[in-house]
Amino acid sequence: MNWIKNHLAAFMLFAFVALTVLLLATGKLRWSSTVVRPSPESNNAEHGEAAEKKVKQGKVVLDAEDFKASGVEISEVKQANVGETLQSPGEVQPMQTRLAEVTPPISGIVRAIHKIAGDSTSAGGALCTIESAELGSSRAELAGALAERDVTQRSYERFKELYDKGLRSQTEVWSAEADYNKARLRAEAASARIRALGLDATSSAREQPGLSNRYELRSPLNGVVLQQQLTVGQNVEQKDVLFTVADLSTVWVTAAVQGKDLASIHKGAAVLVDLQGQGSATALEGHVDYISQQQDQQTRTVPVRITVRNRGEGRASQGNLLRPGMFTAVRFITSRRAATLAVPANAVQELNGQTIVFVEVSTGSAETEKADSGGNGQHSGELAYTFEPRVVMVGISDSKLTEIVKGLKAGEKVVVRNAFLLKSELEKEKIGDEE
Repeated sequence: MNWIKNHLAAFMLFAFVALTVLLLATGKLRWSSTVVRPSPESNNAEHGEAAEKKVKQGKVVLDAEDFKASGVEISEVKQANVGETLQSPGEVQPMQTRLAEVTPPISGIVRAIHKIAGDSTSAGGALCTIESAELGSSRAELAGALAERDVTQRSYERFKELYDKGLRSQTEVWSAEADYNKARLRAEAASARIRALGLDATSSAREQPGLSNRYELRSPLNGVVLQQQLTVGQNVEQKDVLFTVADLSTVWVTAAVQGKDLASIHKGAAVLVDLQGQGSATALEGHVDYISQQQDQQTRTVPVRITVRNRGEGRASQGNLLRPGMFTAVRFITSRRAATLAVPANAVQELNGQTIVFVEVSTGSAETEKADSGGNGQHSGELAYTFEPRVVMVGISDSKLTEIVKGLKAGEKVVVRNAFLLKSELEKEKIGDEE
């Protein structure tokens, strides 16, 4: 009896398995599985109209809403005057008149660092805090001299009042005046010593002598910290350069020009400085402000200094574009080629190793465009803009215009703003096809 109770569970499992096998063998029990697959209609409903492709037959098609949102602008191809340029390599440097090496005016110990390399700073902004025993003595001396000056001044004024009443002699008044002048001169000398340290004598006079022996080393100009060479607790001397600060809103670019090309360059000449890695049409404008009188003996080139405002149009939020030490290409505008077919430089794009511009080939209703691409017959009648990538051959270029040697005709309409958006649509289409 106990054996049956112990093996009851195993017996019931064996009976269940045997019954299942029997039912399957007789066909009274069958497996059933259903796989639910999403239909194309449900997929379209999920993604909506946003999934509609903008590239059709190698062309970019935008409806009126997309065209307005893109900010794309169109202009006719015309003849214009394009600057002929002479190209040379160049290197970016900070302007020496806008560069500061900051040294401590008095020796001491660094107690705090407020700015490090890469930080922006303003003129008068604190760079670090330094503690100096010598400064404490100078401030105490100033406070004592100011106190003595105030006492002798009041004594002198009191003697004058008593003299007017006949209670003091002229000699006593003169003696009080001399004491006051001596104290005043000592206070001015102590104040001058504080100012020579680059500190504010007025604020130092208000501080308690002997307690405040710290001062803040401040930036002499607006700019960015290029180098920071100190640590907290470091002993610093007056000769130590602790910070290098530069105003990079305007920089110098030094170009190496061949001697034979100097005849076409003059002071004040317009210059274009290309920005590497930011597109062939991206350049900053500058001017020649100095041509060296010496030739480099190794390279046989003549240094030409160019002043460049370090921001492009509409790029204020991107900060400085040129950085000290950066190598770049410099194009001197030596002359103008008149009446040549040209487009704005921003219209030219690079796609699959070819130079292209986007030409507007038609502007019709969305109904017409959908019919051409095999639409479903549901036509809205809204405007649609179709742009074709056209391979072109370019010639000379300045920062505003690029000469078109082959591929376009006068009067054709091309995209002159935000052409890169159309280019990105073609690139996305290519990636989708590869996947």
